[in-house]
Amino acid sequence: MIGNNRRHFLKTVGGFGLASGVHPLWALEHAHSRLSPQGVKGRIRGPILTLPTPFTASFKVDYQGVRNMVRLGLENGIGVYELTAGNSQYSVLSYDEIKKLTRVLVEAVGGQGIVIAATGPWWTGQAVDYARYAESVGADAVQVHLPPGGSDDGYVEQFRKIAAATKLAIVLQGDLRSSRIERFVEIPSIVSMKEDGTEEYYLEIVKKFGQRLAIFCGGQKRRYLVAQPYGSPAYFSFFITFAPDVAVRFYQAVQKNDLATARAIVEQYEKPVFDFCSAGPRGFHANWRGLLEHFGVAKRYMRPPQESCTDEDMKHVAALCERLELKSIKR
Repeated sequence: MIGNNRRHFLKTVGGFGLASGVHPLWALEHAHSRLSPQGVKGRIRGPILTLPTPFTASFKVDYQGVRNMVRLGLENGIGVYELTAGNSQYSVLSYDEIKKLTRVLVEAVGGQGIVIAATGPWWTGQAVDYARYAESVGADAVQVHLPPGGSDDGYVEQFRKIAAATKLAIVLQGDLRSSRIERFVEIPSIVSMKEDGTEEYYLEIVKKFGQRLAIFCGGQKRRYLVAQPYGSPAYFSFFITFAPDVAVRFYQAVQKNDLATARAIVEQYEKPVFDFCSAGPRGFHANWRGLLEHFGVAKRYMRPPQESCTDEDMKHVAALCERLELKSIKR
């Protein structure tokens, strides 16, 4: 059963913060000096809060919901916060909204963790402009989503231009073939990668590039367990945004090499919640936002033509949380 009181969570924070290497003095240091790309690489550890952009009933970006999610992460010792084009719903955001979302995320984290900003699948000029903006508001890294249709030489040139325009650490994104990664890693500020491939691909690139890059799992704890023994240091966890104790206890088990407990958490929580979110006519993101509303973090709304959870859907969300004994957090 997941605890539902603040004392439980603060107790968890203490253990997790020490185990994950997050030292409270780091926040003070970071407020005055930017981390180097290698410094950022060293901080990519454990569960990563991947931000699902929330919306109000009038379909405006819910920036208070963003702050609520970050607060849950900080209260539970989470050290990495990331935008990404898919989860952060770039397809329905304007460029100005993406930039404001970046600034609000950086401000909410407030130097108590690292922030990885993210491009969409943009042409080189826009990617460079965004990287400069992300640096100007205090992000620590920029994840680059390559647009379709480019050549290997064109993609290398895009990364070179981003690296020349900013001191930020650069994070690769996608299902990139090894021959491309081999060229990309010649650029020193490229220090990490979010994988978006199969489990076989994930394991292959960690084995090949895991010393050079901090390669983190694009989602699901069960997948992280495949590559973690070979050096993958981190993984996306959507549980941080509504029930962070699941992410914390899983990572603590991994650090203790208690794989039986880690696998049990996957079976008890991750599998049923992922199956639930993936089912039904409205899709994963709508159900994720239904969970956010159930826990009082943000509202359920999606920008049309995407569909939002109905009142009937929310009853199913509540039933799932009751069955799994997922509890609201007293903030």
